[in-house]
Amino acid sequence: MSSVVEDTKAIGEIPSGIILGVTENLTVADGIFVLIVLPILGIGMYYLNKGKKRMK
Repeated sequence: MSSVVEDTKAIGEIPSGIILGVTENLTVADGIFVLIVLPILGIGMYYLNKGKKRMK
């Protein structure tokens, strides 16, 4: 059971480590947080930019 938890934890650490450039161990919560927050920020920035272009 613990090996499954460790494998899942490792999967969660990969994207966070790449994005944040952090070498220390990151938790699954950090990975999930980054995977949720970054797309929301990206989509928000995309639509903000689109709106600014439309106003010109």
